[in-house]
Order: sequence, then C-alpha cells, then structure tokens
Amino acid sequence: MAKVYKYRSNVVYDANHKKRDLAQLFSLEFYASNLQEMNDPFEGTFSFGTISHNEEKYTKVIQQISSLGIYSLAIDENNYPNNDLMWAHYANAHKGFCIEYDLDVLVDNINKDDYLGQIQIDYTNERPLVESNMTLNESIKSIVGKKSQSWSYEKELRLLFHTRGIKKINNILPITGVYFGLNMDSLERQQIIAYLKDKDVKYYQMERVYGTYDLKATEIISKFEYSVISINKNSVCSNYIILYHSSNKDKNSLIEFHQYLRNNINSPSNIIVIDDKEILPILNKFSSETNSDEYKKLQKHWLLYSTFDASDVCWVYPERLYYLS
Repeated sequence: MAKVYKYRSNVVYDANHKKRDLAQLFSLEFYASNLQEMNDPFEGTFSFGTISHNEEKYTKVIQQISSLGIYSLAIDENNYPNNDLMWAHYANAHKGFCIEYDLDVLVDNINKDDYLGQIQIDYTNERPLVESNMTLNESIKSIVGKKSQSWSYEKELRLLFHTRGIKKINNILPITGVYFGLNMDSLERQQIIAYLKDKDVKYYQMERVYGTYDLKATEIISKFEYSVISINKNSVCSNYIILYHSSNKDKNSLIEFHQYLRNNINSPSNIIVIDDKEILPILNKFSSETNSDEYKKLQKHWLLYSTFDASDVCWVYPERLYYLS
C-alpha cells in the first residue's frame, strides 16, 4: 500500500458555518485548487524555447494550466506523517489533523473522466522549460511538476484534474487513518472518531518522544486500561493512586481518562495517575528534599493529578498546564 497524507488546518468555515475540513472528511470530499490558489507565488511560471513560434500551442498550454485542479498530498518515508514543518504550516500548528490515504485505492475511487494523472514534484532551482516538441500533457506536467528546492520539505505528490473544485470519493476505503495533532481540540477528536465509527479507519495521536525533538504516532485505543494501586480515605475525601496501562499518554487521552474517572468515582477524591510503580516511594516522600534525579523520574512517569476541590480540572504531565475537562 502506497501511503500519502493530507494535512488539514481545521480552521476555515464553509458556507454552512461548519468547519470545512471536518465537513469534507465526513462527506468523503476534497477540494482541488487551481494554480492561483496555491501558496507558492511561482506556481505556473515557466520558460519557453521555440514554443514562442507556435502561438496555438502556447495558448493551449496557458488555457490548460489555468483551468487545472490540483490536490496536493505528502509522501513520508516513515509511514506516518512525521514532518514538523508540515504540521506547523498546514495543520495549524498541530491544532489540526492529517488524513492517511491508500493512494491506489484513492485513484480507483474518483471520477476518471475528470482525472488527468499524478505527478511527484521535482525540486529544482531550474525553472520549468516548455519546448515545441513536447506534447500538451508533457508541457503541463513540466510546469506543475517542478518547484524550487526551498519547498522540498513538503515531499509533494499531486493529483491533477481537468477542473478545480470539489471532488467526490466513492467510498471510505481510501481513508486508512486519521492522525491528530498535538494541540487538536479533544472534542473535535472525539467527533471524528465517533462519526467514522465502525469504519475500517485507524486513529493515531501525535506525541512528543520524551527527551528528544522527535514525534511519534500512537494508535488510539478506545478502552482505557488501568489498575487502582491504593485508595486512602479520610474525613474530607478519598485519595486514589492509579496505574495507567494504556499506550495513549497524550494530553487529550489523559483528559478523556480524567473525565472517565470522574464519571465513575462518586465521592470527593484526589486522583494521581502514574505509569510506573517505581515512582511510588518518591511520591510518598515528595517534599522540598526531593532531588533532581527524582524530579526527572516524576516528570516522566507522573501523568495526571486532580484534586477533590477542583474536580473539573486536571494537571497533565509533561505539559505543566491545567486543562479543563
């Protein structure tokens, strides 16, 4: 399976006052832009040789590239969307999401009468050159198939159509996965998962790799796995320490886990969630005397803290910020 990716900002609203990217995902549509709508100011520019002596062909080339529709996709050799700049530039600084397609299945499920073909961008600082001995299709692909090397981080593959506009996908099969940015809204993440429920689509949360600048994609498991280590009760509240077994430790998953716990714990409670029992002695003696090595262990394995008197708020590690549930 050849995987390709479409980063979505999830910020623009359509005429029906719905978020455009969510609406298109749910309705199995995408938008093919024309060259004037692309963000590279040099799109559609080219140099020509003897074609200047063939006015008819020159006119056809200009007419054709002016009406083209282009759906830009990204290739990633990591087999998941692991491109920091693409997340920053095209997914609203990780507030958006990324769609994973099976390229062959996608091409098989679009209107063939409108489809011209696909082309992988050649990144070069030489401008596209159109010669008189080129066919019309060769001329088009030369013009729309080259960009300057400054855009090489995009690793772009383009689907070309006769016209710009909304294109329908015949069924859900081409969509094999949805990846959620680090900062995507938890409710919108839940909305996508709920809407595509029972479809053969996998969901992944982008996460930081601890102690590095790397990203990883962790498949989202809907069922939380955990065990209660201890419950200590006093006259005011109960104190829970919970060992978290699930692989999803991103901010949104932990917020959802906090919501789940609050819905299932009926008494006023303080809640501590960890993922390694080895930090229990450090937690039990936590004080001003806790040393730097112990703090590092807490930083890595203390996932969440919530107090009985502010039960709708949780402290999520390693973000170091409060998030309303």
